[in-house]
Amino acid sequence: MLVNFAEKNTYEKAIKNIEDLRFTSDLLWNTQSFRPVFDTEYINFSCQLPEFEFDDKKLLNAKKILRHFIQDLWSFNDK
Repeated sequence: MLVNFAEKNTYEKAIKNIEDLRFTSDLLWNTQSFRPVFDTEYINFSCQLPEFEFDDKKLLNAKKILRHFIQDLWSFNDK
C-alpha cells in the first residue's frame, strides 16, 4: 500500500489517501527517503484496504500510481 502521509496530515486525512498496490512490483529504495512504519500505523492503514478483487483495470491503475510515485522519488532525489 502507498499512504500519502505528510507530517501535517492527520490519520484521518492519510486514511483517505491510501493506494492499494497489491499485486504490483515490490519497491526497494534507500532508507533516507522514508521513515519506518510503526506497527500501529500499519494495522490502521491495512484495515482500510478493501477486500482484494483481481480486476485488470484496478491493477493497471495501481501500476500507474506506483510508476508515478517512483518517478517523483527519482526526480526529488536528483535535486
